Amino acid sequence: MPTPAPAPAADCSLNCSMQCGPQCEVNRTAGLAKCDTDYVPNWNGCYDSCTSCVCPHKSACANSGCVFGNCACDHTNASSCCQWCGQALLKTYFNCRNFEDRYVPYCINNCTNDSNKNCTPG
Repeated sequence: MPTPAPAPAADCSLNCSMQCGPQCEVNRTAGLAKCDTDYVPNWNGCYDSCTSCVCPHKSACANSGCVFGNCACDHTNASSCCQWCGQALLKTYFNCRNFEDRYVPYCINNCTNDSNKNCTPG
């Protein structure tokens, strides 16, 4: 005769769902970090593309002193590209961060629902 499986703990759903908050927060933190790490390379690509089109002497733009986060440089075209790329990508950056912030409640809700479905009270 097979041995019956042990009954799960009576507070299984609670135990499972209590893990949802920290798990979802870890996912959020990773998502925010990705927003940050994607922003600078995207800005660099935008800036390089822009300056290659508008700067008659590429070396002047390349050595202008304009960098991510600091568009105060002596070359007008480089400064314009710097500002334009920053503004163009800022919306995408903030949308990325806002998504991660809004994601947490949905994550917790889905995780809790899944926990309740997969746990059987004892």
